[in-house]
Amino acid sequence: MKKESLLLKIILFLVTLAIIAGWGFGTYGFTIVGFDFNNHYAYVFYNLAVGVFAAGIFLLITSYLCFHLLLAIDKNQFYSSLTSTRLAQISHLFVGISVVAILDLPALYVVADHTDAPGILLIGIIFAGVAITLTILARLFSKLVTAALTLTNKEA
Repeated sequence: MKKESLLLKIILFLVTLAIIAGWGFGTYGFTIVGFDFNNHYAYVFYNLAVGVFAAGIFLLITSYLCFHLLLAIDKNQFYSSLTSTRLAQISHLFVGISVVAILDLPALYVVADHTDAPGILLIGIIFAGVAITLTILARLFSKLVTAALTLTNKEA
């Protein structure tokens, strides 16, 4: 096992733990706030809890695929069709995360309007923008790996 990939695996493990913690506490927190909120805005917190739950599932699958990419790097099999497929799957998962973040924006608007805190809406917009940016990067890496595969197949 290489030192570089070991460090990346440790970082990926810590990020996955943070995702699990945010996933559990976020879903639980929005649900509890929705229970305590007895007026007609309670549905907003349930929508946010479902959004956090869905985004958490997408992020856990993404970290699983990233771990397998690190295993491929350890085995010197990074330039393979399986890597290109996994990068394409990661890009699809980030599309799902961005769709969930965009669908949560109306609920965040209601919360921001009710609490007079417009920064809440900005956090949702930044989350969606980061997911879209990571989608583009994953697709770019997938195309680069595919181009490298075709180049090595032409040379051989």
